[in-house]
Amino acid sequence: MKKTLKKTVSKKKQKKSKISLIVLKSPIDPTREIVVASELADETLIQSELVGSVLPQYVYRFVDKSGKEQKGLSVFGVRESVRLINRNNKSGSKIRLNPQYTKVERDVEQNGQKGIEVWIFAEDLINATSAWGSKFEPYKKKGKNGFYNNTFALEVALSKAERNAMRKLMPEKIVIAMIDKLISKHGKSVIGDIGLPDPEDQIKYRKQQENEQNFNKAVVMIESCKRRETLLDWAKSISGSKAYSSDQVKELLDKIKLRLKKLNA
Repeated sequence: MKKTLKKTVSKKKQKKSKISLIVLKSPIDPTREIVVASELADETLIQSELVGSVLPQYVYRFVDKSGKEQKGLSVFGVRESVRLINRNNKSGSKIRLNPQYTKVERDVEQNGQKGIEVWIFAEDLINATSAWGSKFEPYKKKGKNGFYNNTFALEVALSKAERNAMRKLMPEKIVIAMIDKLISKHGKSVIGDIGLPDPEDQIKYRKQQENEQNFNKAVVMIESCKRRETLLDWAKSISGSKAYSSDQVKELLDKIKLRLKKLNA
């Protein structure tokens, strides 16, 4: 399913970019925090791999405000952990991606942007558990100088969807153990040291996530609504709502109009 890309060796020294993290409480050990690499962090690694300049960073590490060291797996760390788990007959797991159910949808629209959405299915053959992983990548991304073409949209979406699917089948206690094992096996070279994320950035990120969730729920409600009066009421409330961006408001109103046409047909 993945495109075969011609790799070129880059001799340029990789610049360390500022990476933000999402900090979560471990459900296994509430006193320990699990760090999830941000989309930006993993995207940097994925794109580096695609152009032939792979950064061997399996683990992200930082020291929090209390002076405690925290660690988390990168997209490469998830892949390597699954490989090691599968090789160990005593692990009790055999995780694989089932290409039969891979789904790639083009020209999908989310939050006013068109892009590619990929769905990947992972399964544990021993535990008989499974999980879906999905990722949407827009055709264009916003940078400091405006929008630019997302050259590796398909490849990045595939890698992130694979990561999400496999990561769901990895219990937190296994993740903690794998982080220690990867560092012990490969040394400090696989660790990416980064700074503690700004609390304001984390709050902003959570708000963005909540906004996307509310928008997606609104879309589902509109597309399943069977009463014209309800749709008209929603149109009025959405028009004056500050809960959505102007692009989201326009998209929701367009979906209401489309739904009304279907009901009148």
